[in-house]
Amino acid sequence: MGASINDYSDIQEGMRFLTPENELPIGSVGKGVLGARGGLLVLHLKGTSYERGFQHGSLLADQIFASFSKEMTKYSLLYGQGNVEAGMKLLRDSTQLMKPYVTPALRKEIQGIADGAASKDKDITFDDILLMNCVSNVLLFPHGLADPAAATMHEPFSDNCSAFAAWGNATADGKLIYGKNTDLGVMTMPDFPVVIINEPQTGYASICPSFPGAVTVASGMNEAGLAVGSNFSGSKNATMRGTPAFFLVRVILDNAASIDDAITILSTFPRQRGMNFIVADGKAKDAVVVEVSGTELAVRHGQEDTICATNHFNCYPGWQGYSGHNMVPGQAAAYKLNDISTIEKWQESVKQADPSSFARYQRLKDLLEGNYGEIDAAKATSIMSDRFDLLAGRILGWDEYGYAVCALGHQETIARRVKYYRSGQVGPITDQHITWSSEVGDPEDLLVWIAIGNRPAQRGKYILFDLKKEIPSVKYQLEKYYQRSTTQAR
Repeated sequence: MGASINDYSDIQEGMRFLTPENELPIGSVGKGVLGARGGLLVLHLKGTSYERGFQHGSLLADQIFASFSKEMTKYSLLYGQGNVEAGMKLLRDSTQLMKPYVTPALRKEIQGIADGAASKDKDITFDDILLMNCVSNVLLFPHGLADPAAATMHEPFSDNCSAFAAWGNATADGKLIYGKNTDLGVMTMPDFPVVIINEPQTGYASICPSFPGAVTVASGMNEAGLAVGSNFSGSKNATMRGTPAFFLVRVILDNAASIDDAITILSTFPRQRGMNFIVADGKAKDAVVVEVSGTELAVRHGQEDTICATNHFNCYPGWQGYSGHNMVPGQAAAYKLNDISTIEKWQESVKQADPSSFARYQRLKDLLEGNYGEIDAAKATSIMSDRFDLLAGRILGWDEYGYAVCALGHQETIARRVKYYRSGQVGPITDQHITWSSEVGDPEDLLVWIAIGNRPAQRGKYILFDLKKEIPSVKYQLEKYYQRSTTQAR
């Protein structure tokens, strides 16, 4: 029997529709504009890759430097096991291995960000911005890596992201609705919440929750009505010599108009590691989860017009209607799953090895079942805000840690007093695992609700963005995609 949805009416009441006219202007550079809307920074970027990067770096120079200084201190301490210099060398050496796999367009954008920040007298280089964008992937390889050039290795456990999509009979009006929580260990990211609206000269415009200095994204939606989200999901055969996962999400948003387009990108780009990518197409009213490792790829389709993903693979033949390549053996080595010989033993092994991913996946399925036929944007925000711990059997308070879809971890002190990298300032270094951003969307109508900037994100308000209003000159109207699909079908 499906689970009932929790009462998050206070969150639903905060779902505000703030148009560009509600935006408080802060500044502009070229065609780029920075504004504030409902407590969020909204960064509109327009032009070539370099121009958009320069706009970004100039308009958010202070935030980029402050975030870079503290976050890199934290990561170098963690990666160097207390030694900042050793940790920073490992981080930079590892990032340089990834650099050749970053597309030329995104490298130009990174250079633009560095030059824009430098124009505001910030001591930031190309390699600094590259490191900011690669570090989340570097950290997923073992600490103290003796040989950063190692071709393959087993990975540690993943961050706790959650995602779902529902359409057809599962939703209130038949339209596709998706939700994506991005969970990360963070220090400064909640202090600089920003929504980036990216309008390139070629390719598709997109909107994404983000952070200062980012060209990579964990999730987003583009003007072609395609939504993409990424969840880390460890597996063997990982390599630093590949395109970091968040860069792949950005490539999809810039270049894909369909699920097939996205799968082609994920199939052809050199991948680094285990990931679950959810891809939802509002036009087609369909969604899939693409499970990948550095060497494997499998596509999982929804059942009864719903699909969900957390941080473990579910492409196991015979499980929930799936037939195809078995992704689980590769993950078993990384997660140390005890027994995967049968579906029942595999599920029990996942529950023991990664109880958070197991509990969140089952909770999402229960909520989708319990609200079947009634799912809309408001219910989706409640699903993404859910604080029920399936293993504990109760709803968690906003200050309690547990295995909930909406994640909140204890704030940890890594160093009580340390000199921040490059800035010269002195202070504490902390970390906290939280749902850093939450996103609910109706990609057919190009509507997306974003919560970001709180601990966790859903403790604040979801703000609605309408991409049609944000970019009146949208080059690729949805009607063109419908027309193309009809022509191809003939």
